[in-house]
Amino acid sequence: MDWTDIDSLERCNSTDALWAQALQIFATMGFDYAIYLTVEGDRSHPHIHTNLPQIYEQLPSHRDPFLDHCCNSYEPQFTGAEFLSDHPYLEAEEMAFIRGASAKTGFRAGIAIPVRLQGSDRFGGFNLGTARSRDSFIAHVTGKTDSLRFLCLIIHRRMEELRQTASSPAANPSETGCGGGRVRPPLDRTAPDRTDPAQPARTRSALPVQSGPHLQGMRRGLQDLTAYGVGIRQFHLPQTERPQPGSKQSASSPQQSAPRTATPSSNPQATSAFTPVRRSSLLARTRKPPADLSLAAARC
Repeated sequence: MDWTDIDSLERCNSTDALWAQALQIFATMGFDYAIYLTVEGDRSHPHIHTNLPQIYEQLPSHRDPFLDHCCNSYEPQFTGAEFLSDHPYLEAEEMAFIRGASAKTGFRAGIAIPVRLQGSDRFGGFNLGTARSRDSFIAHVTGKTDSLRFLCLIIHRRMEELRQTASSPAANPSETGCGGGRVRPPLDRTAPDRTDPAQPARTRSALPVQSGPHLQGMRRGLQDLTAYGVGIRQFHLPQTERPQPGSKQSASSPQQSAPRTATPSSNPQATSAFTPVRRSSLLARTRKPPADLSLAAARC
């Protein structure tokens, strides 16, 4: 197993295609038989995929001993007729089921890998088998249990995703198979293209503006500011000198980028039109300053 196998599982878009791909990967790892079985917490609604459907002719799938004895912990356990002596707690009916499966299919030795434990909304996992003897099977799986668990978890997660997609009303039944990935929805060819000058550009729809007390207050505030000669643009620009349109100042002139300071200028007329002015100084600006500043200073 390598990462290309994992990628092939992710590309499957149906549970049947996913299971077919999983069987191929299990076969390359030396497992001829595979069972994937999950049930609800009350053993209802079993979901099963296997290449050994005949083993459940004798016992229904929701009564498989795997669910009772292999899904209490995540520790893998050996299964099959070759390992019956390791499980003396099995009932007579359960032992007969395991022996019958071995005689019908050749499933002699296997390993159980749970992916969801009892107590979950759904629980179950995988039972992977071979026709090997006990000692041969133990030697075969030694050092591979972690890889098997990882592979089974990937298959289970993808299986759950596909089941949810299939049960969704928006599921597309044509998206089946492996290798194609998820199918994207078709593009809307009727919408005008902004890059095409022959087609009209999209326009924003005008939303109705409702008048309210907060808007009326904003209007009154803007009217007051306009009455005192303060433009709206003063409150959106940084406090730096900006050249007026048509100005002949050079772009590299230091006066153009010099920041404004809080020190009042000796010439009131030199105040920039873009500099925010406090409301307390608006009335002062409406009065005409004396022509001779020195004379005004002497009067004070």
